[in-house]
Amino acid sequence: MDTHMGLLLVSGVFWVATYALIIKRGFQEKTFGMPLVALCANISWEFIFGFVWQHPVPYRYTNMVWFAFDAVILIQTLRFWRNEFPDLSSKVFYPNHTPRCHSVHLGRLV
Repeated sequence: MDTHMGLLLVSGVFWVATYALIIKRGFQEKTFGMPLVALCANISWEFIFGFVWQHPVPYRYTNMVWFAFDAVILIQTLRFWRNEFPDLSSKVFYPNHTPRCHSVHLGRLV
C-alpha cells in the first residue's frame, strides 16, 4: 500500500468515527450535531460523488456510506430542530432552510 492510499484509509476511518459520534451524541441529547449549512453541503457532496458522477470504486462506495450517515443526521435535524429553535414555527423553519439546501446541491452540480 502506498502512502497516499494509506492516508486515505486512515482519513476514512476517522471520518466514520466522527460521523458515528455525531449521530450517537445527537440521539443522546435529542439534537443534531452538524450545522445546517454544513449538513447541506456534505449531503450534496456525497450524493453527487456517490451516485451521480462515476468515481473509482473505493471513492464511490465511501461517499455512499458517508451519504447514509448524513441521511441519519438529516433525520435527526428534521426530528429535533424544535429543541434548538423552540420559538421558531415550522412555517418559518422549512421555507427558510429547504431552499438553502437545494441551492447548495444545485451549486455543486454546476
